[in-house]
Amino acid sequence: MGGNAQETVPKLSGAVQVIRGNNMRKLTVLFILLLALIGGCATGTPVVSIDKDASLSGYKAVEVTPVVNETDTTFEFDVLGEITTQLKLNLTKAGYVVTDGGQSADDILVIRTYLLIYEPGNALQRFAVPGAGKTNCTIRSLLVNKKTGKTQGEILVPKEIGTGGLYSIGADTRILGDVAVSVVDELKKIIKPQ
Repeated sequence: MGGNAQETVPKLSGAVQVIRGNNMRKLTVLFILLLALIGGCATGTPVVSIDKDASLSGYKAVEVTPVVNETDTTFEFDVLGEITTQLKLNLTKAGYVVTDGGQSADDILVIRTYLLIYEPGNALQRFAVPGAGKTNCTIRSLLVNKKTGKTQGEILVPKEIGTGGLYSIGADTRILGDVAVSVVDELKKIIKPQ
């Protein structure tokens, strides 16, 4: 029985050696690629509320007003303009007719967006200390009937990038597109593009 145990040990050692060799390198490369893919992904679940008396059918176009800053903070670049641009771009990509505000009020849904939170974060801090240097952005988009001025509903989008380290460089601008995409995705569930 003692002889069999000694024979088994080299086999296990050999198996461990194989894992440490080529397969370990492959696993390491796969792990690094996985981190690169998921690193810096924005997380957060949108919250949608629609007025119980609202009728969201019949809108032919969408008007996007400039985003309003409610953070009492000034930024190093045009955060508000970037979110506004991303909203218009993503609405157009989704098939909505986006107007510039000069059209008559009939059949137009206005998206009035407010920036509630924006923290650009720091990729180096995310790399060095887990949980540090998070990038945050929260917006609230009101869905307003242009003709009546009545708010029909709202979409609240909180996003956070708290991981990814150096792979998340640029998250401070990418998150602005992420919140805009989330607004459009939620709008598509409510009102189908024309």
